[in-house]
Amino acid sequence: MYELKTGSFQSAGRGSERAPGVMMAAQPAYPLHWPIPAPDVPTPLFYWSSLWRWRRWLVGLVFVGAVLGSGAACLRTPTYCARTVLRPVSAPDITPQFSLASSLLGGKSEADSYRYISIITSRQFMFRLLDEHSLTESSEFSSRGWLSVRRLDRWGIYRTLKRAMTVEFDRRQGNIVIELTLSNRRLAQDLLGWMIANLREQLRKSELDESEASNRSLEEQARRTPDDIVRQQIYQHIAYELQRAALAKVQADFAFAVIDPPLADDLPADLSPPAVAALAALALLIAGIIAVWSHDYLALVKTAESRASTR
Repeated sequence: MYELKTGSFQSAGRGSERAPGVMMAAQPAYPLHWPIPAPDVPTPLFYWSSLWRWRRWLVGLVFVGAVLGSGAACLRTPTYCARTVLRPVSAPDITPQFSLASSLLGGKSEADSYRYISIITSRQFMFRLLDEHSLTESSEFSSRGWLSVRRLDRWGIYRTLKRAMTVEFDRRQGNIVIELTLSNRRLAQDLLGWMIANLREQLRKSELDESEASNRSLEEQARRTPDDIVRQQIYQHIAYELQRAALAKVQADFAFAVIDPPLADDLPADLSPPAVAALAALALLIAGIIAVWSHDYLALVKTAESRASTR
């Protein structure tokens, strides 16, 4: 029996007894800075070894993802993006021969751009476009099912065009950018041209309607006014409205300028088959890595629990 001496025997007091000592383990000269982890604790080496053990399965997943992605990219119907750029014309931009029209037009501002955008994206504008060009009878807008192909109705075509069209206002340059992505390249380009023509016609028609309504109201007011001076001023204003109606066609033609005519890109707007294959392979690889780590981690936890129960 070893004893741990705290002092000499003679220095101990009366009745003191020697307690049994404990043999201390020898301490290392240099402490361990990196403790050895427990066998049931996952470490970075555990995750790397897990990937190495399942490497063949992961390589197979990458190959399957690449094949599926390239196959899906080749079987899909490519879509093409048509684009046009419109610019609202301000009064100084109009040529001098239309100076009278420019005085009637006034300066174009950001509010005019948002007005044009609201007209283009309205349901009334789109439905008029569908009816004028008989797009409901076109085979380009059809719903392809598993067994049959059926044509879309007016609301179905409207929703399709709404999803395929993007109208934005470039605040820096003051332009309206319209993009339309469809599977038919020629149809996408033609639709943008029809939209521009219909927008001009709508602006012209709105000017004529406002002028006619104003003239009717002024004429009714002139008949009810007994004062000759006031009646003369009303007739002058009616003449102004008639002049405005006569210049409505010029106003619509110079309301905006087509900076970039409608043109569809000859290359598809979708991702290329190699890019789709790479994305599909990467997605399957990430899913496989998560599955492998989850499987090995659950197995490690199960082993630790079994060891703890046997103790």
